[in-house]
Amino acid sequence: MEFYEEMFIHLKIEKIYFEAIENNKKTCEIRKNDRDFRVGDIIVLHEYDLESEQQTGKTIELQITWIDTYYQQNNYVVLSFCKKKR
Repeated sequence: MEFYEEMFIHLKIEKIYFEAIENNKKTCEIRKNDRDFRVGDIIVLHEYDLESEQQTGKTIELQITWIDTYYQQNNYVVLSFCKKKR
């Protein structure tokens, strides 16, 4: 049995998408796979306001539950996730 220690991956996300995830309306994200995402990793999303071009200070932790490449551009993945339980 292979042991894999989860990674914490910090990403910025626009305010509108952050709010949809926070309100359980959005449960997946398409991202460039430049961080070698794996099931079990923790994504820490940092809310980003496009108008002020700054992070708002709000964060949310998500755990990757599924990764798929179906119909994606080269080196892009669909990440399914759930809120990280503390």
